[in-house]
Amino acid sequence: MKDFKEIRTFLIKRYPSLGLLKIFAKETLGDLAYQLPDGEPSLLEYADSLVNLAEATNNIDNIISSLELRDKNYVDVVILCPLLLELRAVLNKIKVIDTINKSGLIYYLGEFIEKNGKTIKVVATCLSEYGNLSSFDVSSKLLDNFTPKSFFISGIAGGIQNKKGTINKGDIIIPKHILYYEIAKERSLYQFANRVFITSPSFIQRVLAIEATDEFEKSFISNINLSPPVKVDRIPKRHIGVGVASGEKVLDLKDSLIRKHIEKQDLSIVGIEMESAGVATMFSYKLSSIEKLPEFGVIRSISDMADGTKDKIWQDYCADVAATYLFELLKFGILST
Repeated sequence: MKDFKEIRTFLIKRYPSLGLLKIFAKETLGDLAYQLPDGEPSLLEYADSLVNLAEATNNIDNIISSLELRDKNYVDVVILCPLLLELRAVLNKIKVIDTINKSGLIYYLGEFIEKNGKTIKVVATCLSEYGNLSSFDVSSKLLDNFTPKSFFISGIAGGIQNKKGTINKGDIIIPKHILYYEIAKERSLYQFANRVFITSPSFIQRVLAIEATDEFEKSFISNINLSPPVKVDRIPKRHIGVGVASGEKVLDLKDSLIRKHIEKQDLSIVGIEMESAGVATMFSYKLSSIEKLPEFGVIRSISDMADGTKDKIWQDYCADVAATYLFELLKFGILST
């Protein structure tokens, strides 16, 4: 790609708004980008100026390589799995076509076919350690290296019974609210500081729309690969638009002060885990540097009840249930519904 007209055309196609093109210019040209037209020039004028400046300053090869890398690293979906067993469940759902070892992480690039035949490009990885700090770091690297439409967490969680209904092992939660309850120190014996994030409302709405179709549940159930470790006379119930608590501890004590605090929140909290708040915090930081953030959704299956009866026998099954549910949503067009 050395033809300047071709480069300009590719720039406009890849960055169809002036704001995005200005961000690309600053990333690739650094301080030289301040020589480009200020104000609100046309997209074509700005692209011409960018190509001319890059040529004049011997940066045209940098522009070309950056464009080729960005185009290669465009994907439809990024999936972050906190645990390796959750990543295995995800990889079982896609055709892995490549791996990238970068920044201490292994990214698995794969493809998945929608019901209408459209190919979805997927990138998946997992954390090397638990917690919201780790999920913040890894999710930030994912968005630095890839440009997805949607960003999902898929995995397992602990369950918390609330007043509005019963939740069982194997059930799925698709939360609207994420409560990070350890934003500050414990202020007194019974008082904690909170921070509440939300996942993408449009994602929740499209999940509800897909759930309302006649064939979705049958397809979802039939594609779960594993059987429950204990025979149960029920299918995984989906709890959509609920709340999940995200902190820095594995909670397994029914009468703990933290658990009592979580249960008092008016957020329909039915699950607890250690990663979603880190990703949500990363998204809030990226608002200033990315013009359009990807959609963000969380899908977890309940593998224990976080009440002193914790065990690991449900983990593999629940990781498979969460991954199956996510890919059934993708199959039924969650990206385009």
